[in-house]
Amino acid sequence: MIKLTDLLKEEETFTATSKKSGETAVFKTKDARDAAVKAGTHSKIKDSEDGDDKKDTPKVNIFDKPKKDEPKKDEPVRDDQTDAQIEDVQNNIDDMPGDEIQDYAESDIFPYLKGRDLELAKMYVDDIDAAGDDFDRSADLRKDLKDLFDKKMSLENISTKLMDLLPESIINEGTRSQVGVIGRNGKIVSAYVHYDGYPSNMKPGLKHHMKSDKDVLKLIKMGGARGIFDDKEIEYYKNGKPTKGDMKDFGKYVDTADRSGGAEYIYLYNMKDKKWYFADVYGDKKLKKLF
Repeated sequence: MIKLTDLLKEEETFTATSKKSGETAVFKTKDARDAAVKAGTHSKIKDSEDGDDKKDTPKVNIFDKPKKDEPKKDEPVRDDQTDAQIEDVQNNIDDMPGDEIQDYAESDIFPYLKGRDLELAKMYVDDIDAAGDDFDRSADLRKDLKDLFDKKMSLENISTKLMDLLPESIINEGTRSQVGVIGRNGKIVSAYVHYDGYPSNMKPGLKHHMKSDKDVLKLIKMGGARGIFDDKEIEYYKNGKPTKGDMKDFGKYVDTADRSGGAEYIYLYNMKDKKWYFADVYGDKKLKKLF
């Protein structure tokens, strides 16, 4: 009769090192291990005695319940409360009057964000209120606010490897920029452009639509645009406020374009040499020739 205690005992095994692979092999009997050593295919593990060369095998209790998959360390845990909060924001932002969004964001959005994300959310809320009757711009800003909140609250973050596989147009679709001019006196004035501000899109778009300072000044006067694409007409906003600066302190202008203008890239047409220049707000912030 097999006793239950016998089933719970640790199984005795014997080990030796494979000369071919260098890995540790496990044998059920001492004789099998010794035969492999004698044949020359394996060698005994150093500092191992016959009576003390058992493989460290953890004891198994057949009554132990299998453990459920647990989240990795530092991985945020998504629960019903998180889902409910995301759904609440998604359902309320679209139809909420601009003058009510500030109070709502103070209690239901800002407390869940921090750092750069919190700054962006506050900027979106301020701009939604300022957009007034400019429904196109208001809708774009509300969408950005919802996407930002959902991304930070959700566990479904895209890994770096997956990001490398996605088309650049998808990754950079919401990249914001400031587009403007450098006057002959060194003064800078620019307007907000909402979509696809990455250089690979903006270069052909600017070549097609912004051929002189007059085109850029029109963009500024119209209050910015949803995007500048070489294969479609520009959809201008109605009341966006320009961002201003001076080449004497370009760094200050970049900071203003970042904090108040929501820019990740800056594109400026120099009225002196009639060339386009750009700067990466999150990069070296230096003005470089575009074309």
